[in-house]
Amino acid sequence: KILMIEAEIIKGLIYLLKEIPELNIAIISVLLASFEVNQITAKNKKGNPTQFSLRIEIDVTLVDNLNQKRQIKFAENSSYKNNDNKFDLKIYENNLTQNMSEKIFSDLILYIKNID
Repeated sequence: KILMIEAEIIKGLIYLLKEIPELNIAIISVLLASFEVNQITAKNKKGNPTQFSLRIEIDVTLVDNLNQKRQIKFAENSSYKNNDNKFDLKIYENNLTQNMSEKIFSDLILYIKNID
């Protein structure tokens, strides 16, 4: 799933850097490292999970044509309740991951726009 997130971010960055020239600040390299942590945060009396937390972190390194590196970390957190229907739970988790990835991507674009 993480590789999918990284691929989406890279694809979006390439598109934006080509289509919006003012964003192009001579970035010649983008390095991404990401991870996802899904944890049980609450259980009922029987020991079954009732609440989960999801955290996505992406470390971004931008290298410009002068070989200057800019590093920044983006993270998103969310909590959600368990669902007895595991199929619906998986769909919800995938949608949540997608939404969190889109938020991180937006934050990254805002960061790039504000680079001096």
